[in-house]
Amino acid sequence: MGQKVEYKQELRATSDESTNVDIVDVKVPKGYKRTIQHVACEDETEDYIYLRIGYLRDSTYHWWEEQKSPKAATLYWMDEPKVLQEDDVLVCRFNGTTDEDKLVAYVDGYTEKVQ
Repeated sequence: MGQKVEYKQELRATSDESTNVDIVDVKVPKGYKRTIQHVACEDETEDYIYLRIGYLRDSTYHWWEEQKSPKAATLYWMDEPKVLQEDDVLVCRFNGTTDEDKLVAYVDGYTEKVQ
């Protein structure tokens, strides 16, 4: 495999009146894969119905983790590393937020070229 390049993101969104609010990362570039070692998400403002962490591939969502009835200002995270292939997109879905909630996802991992 190619050289590993550290990947760290702090992704933020403000909720609106939508049922689901997705925080979406950038696509994994062609010819690369991204190992997500850690994702932590929170609604800094209010309790909500559920949180899902997963990815989007070819218009289909694939969920790795789900937390029901998350509390405000509490971090929730994945238990183990996951690998995204080229064109996959990391997604953190917040359901049941209120208007103007502050949503955040912290992402740690690395990207590497596929041989």
